[in-house]
Amino acid sequence: MKWYKDRDENKIKTDEAKNNFESLVYAFRSWLREDENEEYVQEEQRESWIEKLNEMEEWLYEDGSDGNHTIFRKKREDLQKEFTVYQKRESFDKEKTKTVDASKKVLTKIIDKVAELADKKPWIVDEEKKDILDKVEEIRSWMEEELAK
Repeated sequence: MKWYKDRDENKIKTDEAKNNFESLVYAFRSWLREDENEEYVQEEQRESWIEKLNEMEEWLYEDGSDGNHTIFRKKREDLQKEFTVYQKRESFDKEKTKTVDASKKVLTKIIDKVAELADKKPWIVDEEKKDILDKVEEIRSWMEEELAK
């Protein structure tokens, strides 16, 4: 009875792991084919990934059909790591505008605060204020360069 129980548990684990791997293959391939995601993957990489995903799907139904749950879990983990890279690019891009706008507002506030220093704190010399303004300009330039990349 124990042998049958173990066999059934392994079958369930294998079916679940196989299904999870297969679902990820489909999800990744679908994501790559969506027009709105083109900017996150270079064309050569996209084509290469679609080909690899097609091969993974073929393997799943041919050589991998007799695999066990550990093989499917490992393959899913490896593929998920790759997919996550592209999903993070997409997420970053969507959050980038908010972050850039917030950063620009902070830099503008700093410039405004430095301008107020002449009246509120006259003992702060112009050289110190210039150092702050130079640093703000350096940050703005760096941010623009990074955004251009």
